[in-house]
Formats: sequence, C-alpha cells, structure tokens
Amino acid sequence: MERKRRWADSRRISPLDPRDLHYWSKFLGVEEHDLLVAVDKVGSSLEHVRRYLDAEGPVRWNIISGGQDNRRVAGRM
Repeated sequence: MERKRRWADSRRISPLDPRDLHYWSKFLGVEEHDLLVAVDKVGSSLEHVRRYLDAEGPVRWNIISGGQDNRRVAGRM
C-alpha cells in the first residue's frame, strides 16, 4: 500500500527535501539557491523566509563575458 505524502507543517520549509524546495521556490517566485540562503539566515519558518526575501530581495546573477571565461556577478535587486 502506497502512502500519499502529507505536509508535516505547511508553515515550515524543509531544506533537505528536494520536492519541498521546488514547491516553495515556485510559490515564493525565487530560485532554490535563494530559498536555501534565506532558510540558512532566518530559519525554516515560511513567514520569516518571506520577510527576509521581501527585505533583501533575491540574488540576480549577471553574466559578464570577457574572452574565454564567463563570470557570474551577484547583485541584489
């Protein structure tokens, strides 16, 4: 018998579960990396993560090409 997945707590983000990361990154409109950084900084509470992302803004990567090597430069919006 296969069990359906139940959300343990809909107000917490589990950084160890790839499905959880994918869901919350789409829900919040940020990349998974930004979500992991936010969880690392403020904890797994959805409300704290949302406030952090609203205040800090997600990291936007700019590609700077110069010859053979491409460099990624992080900047806040």
